[in-house]
Amino acid sequence: MRTNVALDFKLGLGDASFAQFTANILARVHGNPKFSALQPFIITELQPAYDRYARALQEAADGGRTKVAEKRAQRLALTDVLEIMASHLHTMPENSEALILESGFQPRRHVNRSTNPEQVQGLQASNGQHSGEVLLQFKHPQRVQSFGIEWSSDGGQHWQNGTYSTARRAVVSGLPIRQDVLFRVYAIGTQQRKGAVSVPASLFVL
Repeated sequence: MRTNVALDFKLGLGDASFAQFTANILARVHGNPKFSALQPFIITELQPAYDRYARALQEAADGGRTKVAEKRAQRLALTDVLEIMASHLHTMPENSEALILESGFQPRRHVNRSTNPEQVQGLQASNGQHSGEVLLQFKHPQRVQSFGIEWSSDGGQHWQNGTYSTARRAVVSGLPIRQDVLFRVYAIGTQQRKGAVSVPASLFVL
């Protein structure tokens, strides 16, 4: 069974501690061969998001309303990137508690979740940074462990397994390009019980 990443960092850290938390992750994963598959994401997404937040945090030290608002916006943006990073760690073939600890995240050790997951709501799809890559966003139901993502290129007649996520965002890659693709998401509870699939979202994949 795959090890999930704990997402406690979203609520439990002050601004300075949140910056240090992210800096520690970057120091551990940037250039680390164990995370070679994640290096493009680390370089193009995580590092820039951290730099923007660190700069906004410093500029907000004078307490100006505009700068404080910008700091909050950049923290939210960085949180989203860290959630995607957590999702990538979950789907890595080498996924393990040791790997998650080495990355600077913490594994989710004790999970007490509903065996009847709620239906995922609010699914949205947008094209990613690379050809054949799509970013999915959705509301995170309570009392679930993770989410399964499926896609279809024939109008929903057949569905392919896309990826799994422990966050409210997921990146699906290797999709057929220059055509409409449907996506749907379902929640996974204890004993691998699945919730009802979401209302599908359609996107013309570039």
